Amino acid sequence: MLRILFLIAFNISLSACSNFSQPGAAITEQQLAGHETLSIDTLTVKVTEQGDLTATMELARRYALGDGVEQNGETALRLYQVVIKSDYDYNVLSGYTAIAQTRIGRLYLDGVSPIKQDFIEAFLWFDRVINRHGQHVSVDNEAVLRYHNFARLNMTDAERVELKRRLKQSP
Repeated sequence: MLRILFLIAFNISLSACSNFSQPGAAITEQQLAGHETLSIDTLTVKVTEQGDLTATMELARRYALGDGVEQNGETALRLYQVVIKSDYDYNVLSGYTAIAQTRIGRLYLDGVSPIKQDFIEAFLWFDRVINRHGQHVSVDNEAVLRYHNFARLNMTDAERVELKRRLKQSP
């Protein structure tokens, strides 16, 4: 598994720029839907050999949901992080990062095994989407706000204190 993740990271970093039709173009969840019919093997080839960020997003989604593969939140998390790193490395402001961050928040919100449910982590990921993407990226703001509020409302008092501490430390 680590070998596959290394290959994914390496190949995406080599070819990430070629995966965007135009710099700054927003991507929506609907645009990602085109890869839903591909097999796991085809997606893996597109990810490892072609560095296809859309295929990486789809493969991560499948691991998160257990759709055609054994559900694994850690693998999904690593794949989403590869997408975020590739997106930032090339300074391409796209919706890939916002969607990946939202989906990471959902991993923590839902506690996708083996990731433990963590309302603070979920809140912080949704907070990144709300505060850092704005008008440049098309995200489902209503859903992100709902998740953000759900995480905050379900925290214990101790978790709220910890959240305040962490928010004060963040830049």
